[in-house]
Amino acid sequence: MGIRVTTNRVHVTAEITPKDVRELDKIVNLKYIQIGNYINNESLKLIDDYIMDRNQDIQFRIFSFDKTICNLKFLEYIKHIKNISIDTLKSVEGLDYLAMLEGLENLNVSILDLDDIQFLNKVNLNLKKLGLSTANSK
Repeated sequence: MGIRVTTNRVHVTAEITPKDVRELDKIVNLKYIQIGNYINNESLKLIDDYIMDRNQDIQFRIFSFDKTICNLKFLEYIKHIKNISIDTLKSVEGLDYLAMLEGLENLNVSILDLDDIQFLNKVNLNLKKLGLSTANSK
């Protein structure tokens, strides 16, 4: 199983199965699902179909990515996100993929090398909360 569970947080570290996702769905106070590196598209679809679509208060958190550029293209496999946090990443590509999240209500972006916020022009107009922070923004 490619997950670590704490009190209210699940860290997905590798491929997960439908059985894994059914177990995650039983966690009563689950508030966060997070990834710190790429996981396969099938696992992302399982998370979307069995967790994000049914529990829309859960925050999907993308963080770290260990000195690599994080390409958000994988968001095309997780479309039911209402609450997303993109944290402490050095560099990100594909911020425009956030526009695919039609039900997005809460967006937090903290990227060290964020030099352009034009992606916000395409994000859902019904956004209720927006947080932006960076050390090197221009």
